[in-house]
Amino acid sequence: MGITARGFAWQYFGGQRLDLFTTRAGEERTLLPLAERLLIEAERRAGLQLSSRVRLRVYPSVAAFRDATGEPGWVAASTAGGTIRLQPPEMLRSAGALEATLLHELVHAV
Repeated sequence: MGITARGFAWQYFGGQRLDLFTTRAGEERTLLPLAERLLIEAERRAGLQLSSRVRLRVYPSVAAFRDATGEPGWVAASTAGGTIRLQPPEMLRSAGALEATLLHELVHAV
């Protein structure tokens, strides 16, 4: 049986247009401003203005992401409804894929 999103101590941080849910305090200082900036770029690329808030849920490990979302481990992120589900940002950042992955998912959300 896999871990669900309910098995974690989620912390909520609200930005101007995004809601961040993470299990790691401090992550919001860099991730929330980045996501807010990339949302503007996603809207520009899509030619649309998002009317609702985006929820960004950051999982603490690849295994937690995989178990909670049902996605394979090679998928960096996915969007379901207005919620972006993201593997650990430090892993994506070290692979040079954080910004591109987040922008891609934000375009889906728009």
